[in-house]
Order: sequence, then structure tokens, then C-alpha cells
Amino acid sequence: MKTPTLDDHLLVQIALALAGAGLRGEAADDLEGRARRLGLSGAEIDAARDGRSFDVRAGAAVAVAIAARRADAAGLRASRAQALRLGLGSHDLDDIELWVAASSKEG
Repeated sequence: MKTPTLDDHLLVQIALALAGAGLRGEAADDLEGRARRLGLSGAEIDAARDGRSFDVRAGAAVAVAIAARRADAAGLRASRAQALRLGLGSHDLDDIELWVAASSKEG
């Protein structure tokens, strides 16, 4: 699976948001441990699990990932437009969508 060319800090927030509260056991511990090693606080981890971020750009990327996972065309258009306005590149957003699609097929 191709991983987006975004930094690990953002990718772990997206992974937490996509996993939400449904991730349990060792997988949840591994993802939370990775997030903590990358410097996310407990509050940031909780926010990411809820599909939010304290960083506006990260929140926009998370919104793109969630809309892509839900196959919400209108939500995806709106979240991509917002992410572009906030300075994320269209290639990064394309990578997020591809990553979400590939991880959905694996899970």
C-alpha cells in the first residue's frame, strides 16, 4: 500500500481518526504508542480518535480521510476545498484518498 507523502505526525492522526474508538487491544496500544512517540498528547490522541485535531490543517486532512472512508462525495469535495485553502497540496489529498482506499480493502 502506498503511504502518503505527509509527515508521520499527521498520518498517525489520520490513522487514529479512521480507527476511532473501534480499535482495541494490542493494535490500539501500538497506534497510541506510536502517537505518543511522535509527541502527541493524550488530548490530541483523544481528539484524533473523535475525528478532530487541534491543528486546523491536520483537522482538514482528517476530514478528507473520513469523507473518503465514508464514500461521501459531497463531504469529500467540501473537505478537499477546505484543505486546499489551508495549504495542503492536491497531491497530498490524492495520496490520503488512495491510502484510505487501500487500507479499507486490507481491513
